[in-house]
Amino acid sequence: ARVGRDGEAVAAAAFEVAKTFKDQDRFDEAEEWILEALRIDNIVYTEDQGMPATTMSILGDIYWRQGKLDKALKTHKRRLRIARRAFGPGSPNVAGALNCIALCFKGQGLCDQAMEKYEESLAIYRSLYGEDDKHVAMVLGNMACVLSVQDKHAEALA
Repeated sequence: ARVGRDGEAVAAAAFEVAKTFKDQDRFDEAEEWILEALRIDNIVYTEDQGMPATTMSILGDIYWRQGKLDKALKTHKRRLRIARRAFGPGSPNVAGALNCIALCFKGQGLCDQAMEKYEESLAIYRSLYGEDDKHVAMVLGNMACVLSVQDKHAEALA
């Protein structure tokens, strides 16, 4: 497949259109546009450049919000592989992907797997930003929700 010399600009425009539709809860249209952005990204960029991971973040979120948890999980796992290669294992991109994978596991009722991914995400965010950071707080809140679902309320409050 080919794209013209303006492929990066076209992919960026498709990405922004997709985000706009996603923000309006117009997920079918958002999915169509983000898939087009991803198609172009896969031609214009190598995975080592990381751009497909950014685009896949939006695609995974669209699937998650549609309740397509298997597709969301698959997308975020691919995003994680790309992010590790492109940005390094201790990057915020990797931590974000791990958090999204955990959300998918939680949605599927796989609480132990969710907690594993949250713990990995938390360790990265703590190493990057310290204890008093919004990312750390977000992951801790997500972990408390999983513990609460498991009727481990005392642990959730700890």
